Amino acid sequence: MLATPGSGISANEAPRIARRFVSNAMFRALDDVIISRPEFLKELRVAQVSGLEHLEFAAAQRKGVVIVHGHFSAIHVARRYLAAIGYPMLAVRAYHPDAGDAGRLSGQWVQPRLARYLHAIVGDTADLLTPGCTLKILQRLRSGGLVSIMMDVAGGARVIQSRLLGAPHRFSAGLLDIIRLSGCAVVPMLSLGRSSDLRIVFSPPLDIVQSASRDEFIDRNLPTFVQCLEKQIADHPEEWVLWALL
Repeated sequence: MLATPGSGISANEAPRIARRFVSNAMFRALDDVIISRPEFLKELRVAQVSGLEHLEFAAAQRKGVVIVHGHFSAIHVARRYLAAIGYPMLAVRAYHPDAGDAGRLSGQWVQPRLARYLHAIVGDTADLLTPGCTLKILQRLRSGGLVSIMMDVAGGARVIQSRLLGAPHRFSAGLLDIIRLSGCAVVPMLSLGRSSDLRIVFSPPLDIVQSASRDEFIDRNLPTFVQCLEKQIADHPEEWVLWALL
């Protein structure tokens, strides 16, 4: 954290933030177990859900909504809760569960169970590593649905070199391509806390600048996404999961 030029974290603040960061990592693993159960709503304590009017306003345009966010501690809990109250999201991911050091036969037994466990946690997904991913995302948007996309990772074949918090960082060009092609609305979401103190905040839709070409669209709009993500991280550094990648 201290080595990141634009983190804004002082040497005095760093130990406290680091302790909270480690604590959040442990609670995140426990929360995944909780939300994988069918009865998880009974164990969930929601402290705040604000800005739903921004999501509903964007959805009313009937072009679909891309919900953008970073890797924050409560994202799994937030998506499962929102799906349960009537806001299901297609989660865009690039992750395959690994059976680890299990042998071939054990791996064949473990890996399907890991996949089912992941589905119970995340719900409906579009896998960036499969050929039909973009089509699945566009179909969801064209039906007026919601798609959840991480801003802080570079998924897909084409990436953009830029900066995040003053450090070099790679972003996904595919995210911006999907927004350009679909004409969807884009709503930032922030998920904080844990299953015992869940807080979800939606912000007003981002102002997307339409452009004649793909590269021009990226040049005009990427800074808006980066600024949004940087503010979320600066306001809640202990909740952001990806410090080690900077």
